[in-house]
Amino acid sequence: MHTFLNIPQNGLDLMNSLFHECCLCSVKMREGGYDFIARIGDEIIVIKDIPALICDTCEEVEYTLVVSREIDRIRKEFHAKRHQTGKAADSE
Repeated sequence: MHTFLNIPQNGLDLMNSLFHECCLCSVKMREGGYDFIARIGDEIIVIKDIPALICDTCEEVEYTLVVSREIDRIRKEFHAKRHQTGKAADSE
């Protein structure tokens, strides 16, 4: 089963600096949207079009602390709903 969720673009304040260098290959990263995919037990969740910094050279993706916390909140909420519906929670 796949669950698609969206993080709203407004209010997440992407990256405030003018220049971001990739931590892996030192190339300038660009702002863009990225689909985050994670397995929770026997299910896969997809959080679509997350604001991120993306390296076009090595494909590294970085998120702000705010976005990362929102991803964690969505994953925890999804995990809790699995428990409420009676599905066994497998480790990630």
